[in-house]
Amino acid sequence: MLPDQGRGGIEVSQLPPIDILREVARSGERIVRREQVLLQDIVAEGIIIDEQHANDLGREMLGPWGQTQPVLLRARIGGQTNNDVVFDVLDGFHRVEGIKSVKPTWKEEGTTVYSTVLYGCSDEEMYDQRILAANSVKSVKYARVASWMKGAWAQTPWREKLTVTQAFGLTQNDSSGRSFGLNETELDEVKEWVRKKAQTWLSPIGTIYQNLRTVDAAAPDLVLRVRIGSFGKGQLALTPSQLEAIVETFPLEYDLQRRVAGYATSESLSTEEIRSLLVKLRSYPEVTNEILDKELKPGKWNQVVTSSGVLRGVIYSRGKEGPSYNRTSILRMIGQTRNYVVNSDLPEELKLIVLAELDAIKTHLRKTGQAGERKDIKKRK
Repeated sequence: MLPDQGRGGIEVSQLPPIDILREVARSGERIVRREQVLLQDIVAEGIIIDEQHANDLGREMLGPWGQTQPVLLRARIGGQTNNDVVFDVLDGFHRVEGIKSVKPTWKEEGTTVYSTVLYGCSDEEMYDQRILAANSVKSVKYARVASWMKGAWAQTPWREKLTVTQAFGLTQNDSSGRSFGLNETELDEVKEWVRKKAQTWLSPIGTIYQNLRTVDAAAPDLVLRVRIGSFGKGQLALTPSQLEAIVETFPLEYDLQRRVAGYATSESLSTEEIRSLLVKLRSYPEVTNEILDKELKPGKWNQVVTSSGVLRGVIYSRGKEGPSYNRTSILRMIGQTRNYVVNSDLPEELKLIVLAELDAIKTHLRKTGQAGERKDIKKRK
C-alpha cells in the first residue's frame, strides 16, 4: 500500500481527513497518507517521555533540514462535533513534544507536523503499534507499555472475566480457566490471543507476565519512575529489576514501597544493594518499620532540581552532618513546594512523582518527630 492510497487504489491525496474517514466507514477501506497535520490536532497528552531526548529532537527539527522523519498517527473523529478530526500518536511522541518545547508559539503559528496517517486503524491496532514503537525508546518503555497492554485487553470480549495479567498467567502456566468462568472455547481463544500478542509485541509471554504482575502490585507513581538505560543526574528513577525486587517484598504495600524506593534513589543503591536491604526486611517482618526507620534516618537535607529543570523539590539523603534545616522549616518548604506542584502546568506524571516523594518525606518526618517527643516526655517523668 503506497502513501496517499487505499488498498483498492482509491486516490485520496486531495480529500480532507473527514471525507477520508467517512469513506473508510462506508467501504471498510484502510488508507495511509502522508500529510502535514496541525500540531494542535494531535493527541499525545499523558504519555511518559524522556524530556531531554524530546528537547534534542525538537532543536534538531528546527535546524536547516527540518523534520526529515514523519511521525505515525491514526485519524479518528473526535472533538466537540462529528466533523472534528483528531490524530492519536502511534510513534513519534518525543518529536511531537519536542516541537512544542522548543517552539512556544506553535499554537499561534499553526505549526504542522510531517506525518504518516492511518485511516481505519482500530483501537487494538493502535495499542499494538504503540507497543512496538516503544521498543525504540527503551528509557521510557516500561511505564508506557503496561498501560497500553491493558488498553489492548480492554478491546477483547473477555475483559470482564479476567485481567490481562491473569490471561498471560494462565497461558504461561498452561492453567485451566475454570476459576475465571471460562469455557473450553473461551480458554483456547484467550490463550491464542496471548500467544499472538506476545508474537506481535516481540516479547516472551513469561517476560510480559512478570512485568504486568509487578505493575499490578506496585504504587502507580513508582511505575512512572521506571527507566531503562541511563537516567542522567538528579532523577528519581528506578530500573525494572529494582522495582520488581521491591514489589515482590512488599506487594500492594505502597507506603513501604515508596520508603524503600526513596532511600534507594537518594543513596544511589545498586539492584544488589537494594536486594540486600530487602532480605533484611523480609527476615525480620515484625521489626520492618524499626529497620526502615534506622536505614532511612535523615541526615543532611538537600534541595534538588528535578530533571524537568523547572521544579525544586525537597528530598533527603543520609550523611554525617546534622540537618541543614530544622523540622518546622522543612515542613514549611514541603507545603510551599506541594502548592507549587499542584497549581503548576507540569505534566501529570511528574506531579505524581514529586507529590509522592513529598508525602513520603512528610510522613517520615512526623513519625520521627512524634518518637522524639515521646522520648522527651519519658525523660521528664
